[in-house]
Amino acid sequence: MDAAGKARMLDEVKRIRTGSCTNLSGGLVSGMEMIEKIQASSGKKNEVASVLLMTDGEANEGYTATSEIIKCLTVEGRASLGIAGSGIAPRSRRMQRGGPPPQSAPQPGLFSRLGSMFSSSSNTSNASPAPPPMQQQQQQAFSPPPMLQQQQQQAFSPPPMQQQQQAPPSASPPSSMPGVHLTVEDLNLSPTPPNPPKAEGNLAATVYTFGFGADHNADLLQAVSEAGNGMYYFIDSAEKIPESFADCLGGLLSTVAQNISLEVKTTNEVSVASAFSGRDKKSSASGATCTLPLGDIQSEERRDVLLKLNLPKLDSEVTDWHVLTAKLSYFNVITSTMETREMQLRLSRPSTKRTDLESDDDVDTHKNRIMAAEAMQQAMVHAERGDMMEAQGLLQVASERIESSRSASSAICADMLTDMMEVQQQMTPAVWSAGGKHNLKGKMQKHRAQRSNVAEDNAYTTNARKSKKSAFH
Repeated sequence: MDAAGKARMLDEVKRIRTGSCTNLSGGLVSGMEMIEKIQASSGKKNEVASVLLMTDGEANEGYTATSEIIKCLTVEGRASLGIAGSGIAPRSRRMQRGGPPPQSAPQPGLFSRLGSMFSSSSNTSNASPAPPPMQQQQQQAFSPPPMLQQQQQQAFSPPPMQQQQQAPPSASPPSSMPGVHLTVEDLNLSPTPPNPPKAEGNLAATVYTFGFGADHNADLLQAVSEAGNGMYYFIDSAEKIPESFADCLGGLLSTVAQNISLEVKTTNEVSVASAFSGRDKKSSASGATCTLPLGDIQSEERRDVLLKLNLPKLDSEVTDWHVLTAKLSYFNVITSTMETREMQLRLSRPSTKRTDLESDDDVDTHKNRIMAAEAMQQAMVHAERGDMMEAQGLLQVASERIESSRSASSAICADMLTDMMEVQQQMTPAVWSAGGKHNLKGKMQKHRAQRSNVAEDNAYTTNARKSKKSAFH
């Protein structure tokens, strides 16, 4: 973006004022249509493009259902809703009906602070004016509630209410948790998020969502970000706004490949029993072929896909046995070309079982990563039902298994253990509703996707993200 573009962006940001409704679908459609028009006029559909969707409240204007808002991501989805080139959902579809909403005097709020942030980062003196006194309370709306602040400041020590009402989670699952399995071998893990949201047709851009404070719908924002191949950022304080946006922008500006797809074809009667990639997959009925869309990848990132295979019994020893062929297809952003890479997996099938082999550290690390994400998913289900002890027990069991694993000292496992301790101790009714749920959803998505979505991430951050965040200080 050149100087003129920055000046125009700052001017547009300053003109935004808070109103009385949240037309999330209208804003999303407007952003997607803008990118689609630019791509159509330039003929460059493979350039890195993204919509950043920000809100501090519930979607209560236009389309409000998650399934409808996800349809707004693509031309095909919008056509099914009857939206054609307008971008503004009808006002008659308010969540709260009964006439037009009461009008209030427009006030500069969140976006004025965003304008100041971008202004300072681009070394321009055109800063936003100081908010009037009546707006100071609005600007503090994103500070964590006292109980959540207390937890953050006490290095995850449980609040007094939790110490009095609940005993520490035991080392084994509570008796009310029959059949809890938290290892990949048990196959009680979800290869993909439950009922992963999907966008109809082709996305013109990725979508990253930002939820400010605890009054937004975290389920909706996470679903939209996953359908849009992006990430969900939970921002619980004004101090985290600059670093969260810098983290996102640093990643986007370092995108090196898009539309990545991994195709696995097995041979010799081998079948794919499970594929753990954090995304939806397409498999043949026999399990002989499996296709996994992996979205995009940014500089220094990696994607680790775990496969569980069914191998047939052999009558005799084989020293060079073909198991599968894997083909990776992607658009190379650097060279602007489609590229493919192919490799074969071949094994030695001895007649006797070897006992001197150890499991691979990387495989163990990512088995733990999948286990942690699934434990968070299951814990969230219990917490939503009010079963806080059961939710804490799940996280405790997963943490102890990770701590006892061979890869426990890796940076990723250390980050997972810290995250699980944090969300476990936020599982009290008051803290859960004041941002604990939002925090858990963000951390769960982070580990599933192997991508940073928090300002202070240690496991998946990159130099490009660090560089962009330092520019905002």
